[in-house]
Amino acid sequence: MANLSMAQMRALSQMNGSMRGGMMGHGGGGGTPTQAPLQFAEPQRESSTVNMALLQKVVALLAGDREKALADLSKGRDHYPDLAVMLWYVPGVMTVLVQEVVSVYDKLLRPQELTGTTSTRVCNALALWQSIVNHKDTRALCVRAHLPLFLFPLLSSAALTRPMDCLRLTSLGVIGALVKSDDATVVAFLLKTELVPLCLRIMETGSELSKTVATFIVLRVMQSDGGLQYVCATPERFFAVSQVLTKITSAAPPLRLLKNAVRCYLRLSEHPKARDALLACLPEELRNSTFTSYLNDDLDLRRLLVQLLLNIRDPNVTALTTGVAAAAPVPPQAQAHLAPQQPAPEPSASSSSSNSSGANTPTATVATSMPGREPGASLPRGGIRTGQDTQQQPEYNLFMSQPILRAM
Repeated sequence: MANLSMAQMRALSQMNGSMRGGMMGHGGGGGTPTQAPLQFAEPQRESSTVNMALLQKVVALLAGDREKALADLSKGRDHYPDLAVMLWYVPGVMTVLVQEVVSVYDKLLRPQELTGTTSTRVCNALALWQSIVNHKDTRALCVRAHLPLFLFPLLSSAALTRPMDCLRLTSLGVIGALVKSDDATVVAFLLKTELVPLCLRIMETGSELSKTVATFIVLRVMQSDGGLQYVCATPERFFAVSQVLTKITSAAPPLRLLKNAVRCYLRLSEHPKARDALLACLPEELRNSTFTSYLNDDLDLRRLLVQLLLNIRDPNVTALTTGVAAAAPVPPQAQAHLAPQQPAPEPSASSSSSNSSGANTPTATVATSMPGREPGASLPRGGIRTGQDTQQQPEYNLFMSQPILRAM
């Protein structure tokens, strides 16, 4: 370890400070140490050895075979719980990881020149980025430094070559690990960037796995209150998301991608304005028996779809529950909606006065039981909102309101 600088040794000292305290002499009265400290000495020595070996691999990124060091650290990242902290605090390491990503920017305009070896090397660096955003002690620091912006040029490339797709998919993995933390600060930061439109483009034109990860990212963003309000803030944003989801469901997607798309629709149905719009623009494939085989094999997908149709008050929910999905448990709130309604009797002269006094009809009862509506509110016919909800929305598109950072 003679070749380590003082700064690097201080980083190691911070990580092993508690270990050194435990390995010093124990016992009371200055006598011989008791047996208990000796039992803990061996695990502490082993942990210290592991951290020392990890530090040597990290230092190899600075003064050694960088490509081999990236591959070794990427393969063994799950075995080192302190890897993210060491990568962040050892001086110069984060600069190296950023340089590895920036080094392929010039290949984005000439994707045919990107080789598999170069792509693998950068993917190994991005795997270390993913370890950093996964760690609770370095995630916020990564966001505060705006490091995710360096990934956006990789996400914006439309090239479909295999090396480029590997870079795009690994970059999506870093963003996916970031949004998986359910951190409101992370979502607020990402909403100020071009993440949502970039993910929508990948959902539309990317490979199957890239589409799945991009749809997952959009779902996690919308699962926060701020994300849902962002998507539903303007008609342009809502219909941009809805049209991409429609293309996914209309192209016979695999089960995992379909479930993510249905979850996105379900989350949108929890917004009052989006709920009414979905009644008109929800794909027919989700209303009929197109995905019968999936529904019969996956009860979770069936529950999600039944709940979605219930939220938007689609009449096909009855056929889905009693026909294709007969074996699936029906959500409790569905019982009232699926119960057969008795036809209303013809009004007579003797009862006209009582009806005019405010007696509820069966239609009014169903309408007032809808979630998200005020008691006594009537259901707009055909899903068209009336009154103040028909005010003209401002016609502007805020999707491309922020520039993508291109640190060439």
